[in-house]
Amino acid sequence: MESRSDLAEWRRQLQGFNAAVHDDAVSRGRIRASVFTCECGKPDCVEGVLLDPDEYEALRAGGGCILAAGHHVSRAEDARRVARRLVEDAHALRAQAEHQQRRLRRLLGG
Repeated sequence: MESRSDLAEWRRQLQGFNAAVHDDAVSRGRIRASVFTCECGKPDCVEGVLLDPDEYEALRAGGGCILAAGHHVSRAEDARRVARRLVEDAHALRAQAEHQQRRLRRLLGG
């Protein structure tokens, strides 16, 4: 049985592959659908998912995974994905706040 970290790494590799498929399609000016790889994370899954560039971008913007019909990501994995995204957002907000504090100090001459 695959460990949780192995499945997570496999899913990250699939996401990277799908990002390359999307980038290639966009760079060639393709507006038609491309075949992306299902990101359910199961090593034996070879299902393809047909998405046009707008569908792909909307799915990624919403933080979703590309999944073939009937495939799913476990609720635990989904919760970890959401938690990672929230942590990233929190780090970004902290960095913005620190930047604004430095800017304010500089403007006030302090």
